[in-house]
Amino acid sequence: PAAPGADDPTPTDIDPAATIRALTARIAWLEGQLEAQQHQHRAVVDNIEEVVYRVDVDRAQGSERLHFLSGASLAVFGCPTDHTPGEPTLLHHHVHPDDVAQLRITAVDTLVDKAPAFRTYRVRAGDDSWRWVEDKIVPLFDERGGVCGYQGIARDITERRAAQEALERLALFDALTGLPNRVLFQDRLR
Repeated sequence: PAAPGADDPTPTDIDPAATIRALTARIAWLEGQLEAQQHQHRAVVDNIEEVVYRVDVDRAQGSERLHFLSGASLAVFGCPTDHTPGEPTLLHHHVHPDDVAQLRITAVDTLVDKAPAFRTYRVRAGDDSWRWVEDKIVPLFDERGGVCGYQGIARDITERRAAQEALERLALFDALTGLPNRVLFQDRLR
């Protein structure tokens, strides 16, 4: 729809009160459009199975703050989306202790190299089980070109990983006896 005040009067017809009303109407219309777009965006992001998140980084203090977390975070990470923006990153509290160090190293490398990275790690889900997660993080830049954070998309790959492990077992072990097969035996001889 056309915005109120789109047909601006010519300079000789300017009435200050009418101009203020027109500008007020235009601002209200723009705010309504922005709110509708934000609602649409949130509906899309909250209805995908992947977790979408954004983390702000203060490099001087070496701290991370969670800025945004999508609705899938409860299913994948076991953490609700009703976090307080600006609180320390919740994701590391759900990561398997053996994976935390590598996860942080990859995040730092992404910030230093200013390049995207892929990570695979385990998280504790809402049902207390460990789930395998794969994510891609992309650095975010401020107006001076400095890195100010990163955003990521994470997906649960537990079932895919289990299927890969099952295929590897079938390729190397006899399905009936569970003993190593000829392929594994020959591999070990080399």
